[in-house]
Amino acid sequence: MRILVCAFLIIFISGCASVKDSYVFDGSSAESTRQGISEVNQNLNQRERQEFVVALLAIQLSEVKTAYEVVINPKLVSELNYGMLGEHIDGLNYYEILEYSESLPNQATITR
Repeated sequence: MRILVCAFLIIFISGCASVKDSYVFDGSSAESTRQGISEVNQNLNQRERQEFVVALLAIQLSEVKTAYEVVINPKLVSELNYGMLGEHIDGLNYYEILEYSESLPNQATITR
């Protein structure tokens, strides 16, 4: 019984960890991007989820050229634009999205 429990835990932990490596986002449509983000989010812990959302917002904000755009369209910072995000994250996995967001000129960070 003990071996069975250990085997289950190993499979469960490796399954959760591999989603970040193996899941490749399909950015062909807003809906496929939304589904992918939702699926990956479900397999992240709270800190990873925060980092992921900040990375997605940084990608989204990279399209903003002036503060005026945010003033006239507050949804730019309050909602994810899955169609636009899909254009940027198509073919990337979780780790690649984090790297990509860090390479952008508009960077948002979480202080730990």
